Amino acid sequence: MPPPSTSRTVNAADFIPGPYEGPLKILANGVGFVSNPSIRQMFGKDIFIDREDVKYYGLLAGDVVRSFVDTPPEGRPQGVNPEIISRASAGNN
Repeated sequence: MPPPSTSRTVNAADFIPGPYEGPLKILANGVGFVSNPSIRQMFGKDIFIDREDVKYYGLLAGDVVRSFVDTPPEGRPQGVNPEIISRASAGNN
């Protein structure tokens, strides 16, 4: 038997754009990812936050962020208008 597929499909009619929240990770290149179990279950990925949004909204690694989610055709969940719910402690950034 072949192994089970790891790809996720989301029925557009079933998708609710949020908001979703979770802790923010920021990579060395400046892009961010919000970890949310519901989004990860639907898409197999975290919520992507563009580096320009990370800068514009003053987001820091470890912040808990709330964001609505848009899904471009490639299926990558994209954060829209991220909002800081709680600020990271000084040791996290």
